[in-house]
Amino acid sequence: MFSCCRWSTWRTVCGALLLTLATGSWNVLPGQSADAPKAIAARQAQVDRLITQLGDSQYANRIRAQEKLKELGLSAFDALHLAQDHDDIEIAMRARYLVRSMRVQWALPDDPPAVRKLLSGYGDRSNAERK
Repeated sequence: MFSCCRWSTWRTVCGALLLTLATGSWNVLPGQSADAPKAIAARQAQVDRLITQLGDSQYANRIRAQEKLKELGLSAFDALHLAQDHDDIEIAMRARYLVRSMRVQWALPDDPPAVRKLLSGYGDRSNAERK
C-alpha cells in the first residue's frame, strides 16, 4: 500500500494538518503573523467600543470617540456603515457624518501617470460619471 518513505511523508503532512486545525492558524495568510487574527479582533472590539461611545452621555466622550474613529479611517468603515441605522439617534447621526467625511485615496503616488489622471477626483464624481 504505502512504502516506508511515503508513509513517513504522509504522517508528517497529516500531523501538520492536525496541528494547523488544532491551533486555528489556518486563518493566517502567508506573510502574516499568527497574532494577526488577534490584532484584527482587538481592532474590531476597539471600533465597537468607540461606536458605543458615540452615544455617551458626556459630550467630551462622544467627541473623543468620533475623533478616534476618524483616525482609524477606512478600517472602521464597515462598522460605521452599519451604525448609521443604530437605534440611538446620536450614534446614527455621528456614524453618518463619519461615513460621509471619509476620503478614499483612489490613486497612489507610485501608480502610473495614466491611472493617477483617470482616478483624480474620482470620489467627487457622481455615480453616472464613475461608471
